[in-house]
Amino acid sequence: MPIDLSLAAKLEKNKLSNNVPWILLLEVRVNDELTLYLCQNNENITWNGMEWVAFPIKFSDKTYDMKSIPTFDVQVSNVDQVIQSYIEQYHGLRDCTIIFRLVHAAHLDLTTPEMEEEF
Repeated sequence: MPIDLSLAAKLEKNKLSNNVPWILLLEVRVNDELTLYLCQNNENITWNGMEWVAFPIKFSDKTYDMKSIPTFDVQVSNVDQVIQSYIEQYHGLRDCTIIFRLVHAAHLDLTTPEMEEEF
């Protein structure tokens, strides 16, 4: 299924060179009172009125065999033990909602992400 990009995203995607990155945002809804806002970037950003904290985030590449539910692994750096404290306090972050969003650093004023998936 093709992704319908905004005009701004199409222009950025089609540039021959660009030093402004695409940024992945992770909204982790731990419970009704606590939501973590993380971004795969080297500095914090503000998007949609929220500050997104920079964290090293990696995604695994998984192949899909069309026989089982697709899965992938998300690795978030835990060097300063911040994420570990949430994992211990909130039962391994099981059953929490995670929303992935993709935005472009040159267009952080846009309130609609280029892509959004909820898990």
